[in-house]
Amino acid sequence: MKFSKKVVKEFKNMLKENEKDKKIRISLSKGCCGPSFSFDMVEKEIEGDIKVEDNDFAIWVDPAVYDLLKDFSIEFDGSQFFLQKL
Repeated sequence: MKFSKKVVKEFKNMLKENEKDKKIRISLSKGCCGPSFSFDMVEKEIEGDIKVEDNDFAIWVDPAVYDLLKDFSIEFDGSQFFLQKL
């Protein structure tokens, strides 16, 4: 799993504006149209989470999500996050 410099910049901005001491965590949530990925600000990782580091930034990933996303890069286009196959 990778994340672009744009993603790192956006995550850092989100944390700076909201919760400096928190971390970004990716998990799976159930939505009305099926499962979706959640990007949450958390105080600490949950036991079993996988730490992923790229571009001098770390995020925590739910192990079930990591298996789904390990071959993808998280990208940001200025308004939304999206996945790109590595």
